[in-house]
Amino acid sequence: MIIIKHQVLKLIIAATVIQGLTLQNATAEKCVKPPVGEDIWVSCVKSGVAIAQKQGKYGLVDSRGNVISDYQYDHISKFFDGLAIATKEGKWGCIDRSGKRVIPLEYDNAWAFKEGFARVRKNGKTGMINKSNELVVPMIYEAIGPFNDNLALVIKNNKVGYIDQYNKMLTTLDFENGRSFDNGFAFVQQSEKWGAIDTQGRLVVPYIYDEIEPLSSEETSVYKIKKDRMYGLMDKQTKVILPAKYKPFYLSYDEDLETISNDEGEGAINSQGIVVEPIYDDVYIRGNIIIAELADKYGIFDNKGELIVPFEYDGYRSLKGNLGYLKQGDKVGLFNSNSKQITPIIFDELNIVRDTNDKYIEAKIDDKYGFIDDQGNNIIEVKYERWKAYQLKDALKNNHKNNK
Repeated sequence: MIIIKHQVLKLIIAATVIQGLTLQNATAEKCVKPPVGEDIWVSCVKSGVAIAQKQGKYGLVDSRGNVISDYQYDHISKFFDGLAIATKEGKWGCIDRSGKRVIPLEYDNAWAFKEGFARVRKNGKTGMINKSNELVVPMIYEAIGPFNDNLALVIKNNKVGYIDQYNKMLTTLDFENGRSFDNGFAFVQQSEKWGAIDTQGRLVVPYIYDEIEPLSSEETSVYKIKKDRMYGLMDKQTKVILPAKYKPFYLSYDEDLETISNDEGEGAINSQGIVVEPIYDDVYIRGNIIIAELADKYGIFDNKGELIVPFEYDGYRSLKGNLGYLKQGDKVGLFNSNSKQITPIIFDELNIVRDTNDKYIEAKIDDKYGFIDDQGNNIIEVKYERWKAYQLKDALKNNHKNNK
């Protein structure tokens, strides 16, 4: 379990270093930058102050470009709770908007202040200070995670526990592993099994899971659970929304849909649970639609699990995005899942014309060719010998001139 602890420690440090150092450009406010020299990089003005960089060094300027704090720092983060992390010659501290050094540059690492407290690291140990640079949590831990629900995960002597901002222990340091609190719960590990505790330290999910993992490093409302080599989903209220009885799947934070399977068949899920029951011979995702095969026939579901194309077709092929064609016998027809529109199934072939912004589709019936657009409208009648893309463009130009 020592390796796991080191991974937890690295994750805590890496995530919070990024939080402390990254200047976030995205904002709902209008970005106004002060007038500075061409050789100076400057951020947007926030509360009358902007962060500036000159010849590799950072300082502060006001909204008129006047220097508030000299260019002496190796980095200055954005302001959190009225203070910004400043680094110089490998040491970390904090300055306020006037440029005053509120927290001395004496730490090996520091994290952003939140509600008057910040985590700091020195000589391989981590503690917590207030804005007077007083230790409110002694520097005795290998790592301290971020505070959520007023509680933080701590690691000491390779064991995990939880404290409040004044180092009052919620639990003893006896967990093998753990995750930060979220929505009133924290996932913890004992005897190589995972469960969950609440903010009172009570066990609310028994130690029955082999793994409980967030779907990504981003904020997530869903966790993947593993039990006896099978997988499911649990929300952050510790409610099982998909029992651990499915083969491995890879639903991630930014994916709306993913296929699942068990001994009964294949289906599809999203982060809220089952969308299509796993009873089909084959299932695959294309954009926001779910194509399923059952007894050699194909049907299509939308991303909410509603059947939008009945199981009457012999095949489906994706052309681009949500555009594809359905097949009956030897004939195919265009299908657009956004409009649920199907052209007559009368074509022998349908193929995207690639150098026309994928807007036009070459259509073939018998030995003749024409073109339809991505809405199924007839553009060039299907009566010509094999065309080239440039001929389509010429024909479209001619049609445009003749229609004037």
